[in-house]
Amino acid sequence: MNLFTPGPVNIPQRIAEVMSRQPLHHRSSEFIDLSKRIWSGLADIFMTDGMVTVLGGSGMTGIEACIASLHQKGDTIVAVNNGRFGERIAAVARMYGINVVEVLVEWGKSVDVDELADVINNIYDVSALWIVHSETSTGVLQDLHVIAERVQSINPSVLLCVDAISSIAIHEFRMTQWDVDVAVTGIQKGLMCPPGVACCALSMRAVERVKSHDAHTYTMNLKTIIDQQQRGLFTWTPPVTLLAALHEAIEMINQEGIEQVWSRHNLVAGSIRSGLLERGFPLFGEATSNALVCAATDHPDEIIRDLLQKHSIVIVGGQESLQGKIFRIGTCGNRSMADVEVFFNAFDEVIKSIKTEA
Repeated sequence: MNLFTPGPVNIPQRIAEVMSRQPLHHRSSEFIDLSKRIWSGLADIFMTDGMVTVLGGSGMTGIEACIASLHQKGDTIVAVNNGRFGERIAAVARMYGINVVEVLVEWGKSVDVDELADVINNIYDVSALWIVHSETSTGVLQDLHVIAERVQSINPSVLLCVDAISSIAIHEFRMTQWDVDVAVTGIQKGLMCPPGVACCALSMRAVERVKSHDAHTYTMNLKTIIDQQQRGLFTWTPPVTLLAALHEAIEMINQEGIEQVWSRHNLVAGSIRSGLLERGFPLFGEATSNALVCAATDHPDEIIRDLLQKHSIVIVGGQESLQGKIFRIGTCGNRSMADVEVFFNAFDEVIKSIKTEA
């Protein structure tokens, strides 16, 4: 099976081989050393002077852990909602009794920075802005650097919190330089691993905010997780095999170079976009993310079905209101231009067959 999905992604052979080994004991000196290399390596990938915590679960586990640990009941946050995952952030925050001011953006478009600035400027007690950097449901990338600069100029006390699940190790991300306070990713996209681990990067002021708050969750309480990490330990029995895989992925990214990783994703996604346009398939929305490419068509289900049945290639359709209107092609992970050729060889056969049947 060839996964052209925006996560999970195909697992490189190097990572698969690491996962086939017997697991390390989570209190062994070998695993503790491995953990320290992972925390340090992730900090380099996030480009942060702060710390990166790691916990078992999906990317949304990391999002919820940060929301529950950073905010208190009655706090007010601003959340940009321009897709399914922006919706989820707002929903999770409300479950913890947080007041959420949503900035609603049409699916397929990026947020208007001036509008967002006005919202933040008009809320006296806003504690944080939550935003999805790369929205996997629509293929739209936000200009995070510009947004960060504007937030800092308006109210530097506001924490900038980012769902970076489909942007870390895919798009340029400079956490400390851009004054990002919280960034969360999973390991099943740009980090090339199977799903099951969330990585939460925190600025030092975000760490202080976590430490000053009472816990509202037990296993996802970042205060406890941070305290244990500073002793070189995980709070709970960690997914040791996935962490061994993550360490290998970090090594691969270091060998390629993070800026080259960003460039490769830009090349692959750009080639997919150009190829679809050449074949008469319009892109959906602004189409700015390099984690995936979304194309509009009247028959996405037939394309998805035939790619799977005839070529063992997996792509996915639209979510919620976009069901039956678009298909999404994942372009993240260890993809190369050779994969682009494989995809379009299969895609062209499928399209020709569908047109003949019609």
